Amino acid sequence: MASRRSIPAALLLLLVAGLISTINGFSSRQMRSHSCANLTQCWSKGFGGEGRAGFGAKTPPAIKKANQRSAVKRAQKSYGGASAREIAQATQQKIENEMMNLPPHYQMATQLYQQLQTRNAHVADLTVLEQAGLSLQELDGAKRAQDKLERLYLEYDFSENDLHNVFQRITWDASADAKAAKAMLGEMPKEISDRVDRACSYVADGVLAAGPSGRCLDVGCGYGVLVPHLIESGIALSQIYGVDLSTEMIRNAREQHRGATFEAADFLEEYQDLNDEVGFDSIIFCCSLHDLPDLPRSLRKAASLLRSQGNLIVVHPQGASHVTKQMKSNPVMVKRGLPNAEELRAMKLEGLELQIEPTKEGSREELERGYLAVFRII
Repeated sequence: MASRRSIPAALLLLLVAGLISTINGFSSRQMRSHSCANLTQCWSKGFGGEGRAGFGAKTPPAIKKANQRSAVKRAQKSYGGASAREIAQATQQKIENEMMNLPPHYQMATQLYQQLQTRNAHVADLTVLEQAGLSLQELDGAKRAQDKLERLYLEYDFSENDLHNVFQRITWDASADAKAAKAMLGEMPKEISDRVDRACSYVADGVLAAGPSGRCLDVGCGYGVLVPHLIESGIALSQIYGVDLSTEMIRNAREQHRGATFEAADFLEEYQDLNDEVGFDSIIFCCSLHDLPDLPRSLRKAASLLRSQGNLIVVHPQGASHVTKQMKSNPVMVKRGLPNAEELRAMKLEGLELQIEPTKEGSREELERGYLAVFRII
């Protein structure tokens, strides 16, 4: 059995590398990169200020200023500084501490899972002939690792989905304050903002049609990045609900968007609409569906929470190609890519009609519009 200090450095480096790339890139929410050495400089230069298409740009100026100052102070306190280097180092330390504090069986499972996911991602890129040329020793080693992992699942009563959520929770908790601060100070490219607005317009279609009682749910809401876009689309703050696995992301969302309702929970296993006799009129997955461990189950769960004629929206402004790159570079965090239209239909999502099909991965349409799939309850 693994000791409580047995997680190899390679696993930690893999996780941190994936995390830092998501902080500096879009992943779940994109901003342009800037020349600022730290968050305070970004603040003094006015990123996210009035007239820019940044996060919070649609928030009243006085509230936005207060949120920006609060975000910088929180990041400085959380990471011991505001420079990119200080944040990266502190984030790495947060992840390492959490990983080291996992129970021994989880530590052993994380090692095996990392090895298998990395190996499977490598094999998936091989041609049929190259796969046929894999040595028996390598195949046998992979089988032994998989068998050992399955025994751990059985003996300690947890699953691959549970393990996947451990990686997700630790990563997003560690990065929450940095991502929220960067979002408050950063700038969203107009083409990305326009794609988010388009997706939110379909959310609004369902909510506004229901009148004052209409409600929407943002699954994987993070720190509430969609809230300003949803408000601009005509949805009231009190009509907005969000759920996220990360308690730290939810803390940021609650602090920045008082009046909306946010809950820290596992969407698949724990989340229940407290007003389940009412249901939601729209549910959106914005850059989050690929983070959930089971895509078909996630979509079915969302459908079960929708009212009649409700809308289900899946969007990633950068497209499926971006998620595929993430999957190849960090298969521990991203298990699979976004489903294409054929895969969505093959899921046979009962009660859902696919009204807008996502663009084909790698196509000119994807480059121009990103990924957007819209379902309606029938």
